[in-house]
Amino acid sequence: MQISLGYGGASYSTCTGTLIAVDRVRDVAWILTAAHCVESSSEPGAVAQWVYFASDTANAVPVPVAAAFRHPRYDRASRENHDVALLALRNLPDDLPEPLTLTAEEDGVVAGMPVRAVGYGVTVDPREPTTRRRTVDTELTEVTGTELFIEMAPNVRGGPCAGDSGGPLLVGSTIVGVNSRGTGFSSLATACSEATSVSLRISTQLPFVAEMMAGAVPAEASACNRCLATPGKHVTSCNAAKARCRDDAECMALVQCIESSPGTPTDNRACAASHPDGVSGLHDVLRCPCEAACQSECAGAPACATPRTLDGLEDGVADVARARAVAAAAAADRMDRDTLAGAGCRAAGLDAGGPWLALAASSLLYRRRARRGRARSA
Repeated sequence: MQISLGYGGASYSTCTGTLIAVDRVRDVAWILTAAHCVESSSEPGAVAQWVYFASDTANAVPVPVAAAFRHPRYDRASRENHDVALLALRNLPDDLPEPLTLTAEEDGVVAGMPVRAVGYGVTVDPREPTTRRRTVDTELTEVTGTELFIEMAPNVRGGPCAGDSGGPLLVGSTIVGVNSRGTGFSSLATACSEATSVSLRISTQLPFVAEMMAGAVPAEASACNRCLATPGKHVTSCNAAKARCRDDAECMALVQCIESSPGTPTDNRACAASHPDGVSGLHDVLRCPCEAACQSECAGAPACATPRTLDGLEDGVADVARARAVAAAAAADRMDRDTLAGAGCRAAGLDAGGPWLALAASSLLYRRRARRGRARSA
């Protein structure tokens, strides 16, 4: 059974996951997803995440996540080889669906093999709401020891896209891969039609999965996370913030920039400098879990100890603000000098525009170079 994974704080997107085990004796169920979908592994009880067991999550009741565990060797910068995580649910509802089976260590996966991709991600329109679960039958175009590839050229039916991260690649009803990332696309608008989808080969991650599931039963979901998953509270306010961002071209461009970069503070700073008008909308998305209806329940939670943002965003906005202030001062200075020059009082030895125009051009060139750099890395 595939589930939709919602979360606040670490990223904008919704992800997908798969129920792989239900232990009624210990009252714990396990969800398989991607590591980059998980907010924290160092403080597993402090996650602000929830799941939906529904084919359409628009009016579904969320279930709070008790704990999240990323693979210890996960590298955010590359997402290669270990982009896998497990989510633990407690206080299980009675009507959980049947879990799906993981592949064996010898998975027999080869290029050209038919697979089914499942997820709650976007379609060819990146602004379409990601509330419905969709499937696509396609085939693997390349297989390595640790990863599975699907090329989504125009002559292919398609494959995973934004929002499908963490979702499964299936052979029959057996999970052979977990969607990790897309490469080779020039913009978010074309990602679903021209990217190459990369999934983690789950047969290489079976020891991690077994170790996590055999460990101590996690504590129940915190009061903060239970509140965040309460219908009509956090979910409603944050969905509204996400909708506003989705409808704002600059906010979506900023999201695309951040999600296609390694995610370091320097990267985030460059993205904010290139898309300053989108920062306010993204801040609304990032901060809503801790500043909306659950503020009192989450006041002491590590995830909400400070206003949520992404490292470097504020610095990038400050860079732009300083550049704009300098440009405004330069414009005012030029006006004053032009007025004086027209009156026959031009100051000796000073060009009315030279160095200030160079500074403004330098700022614009920086922003254009940042855009080109992202296009090459996408």
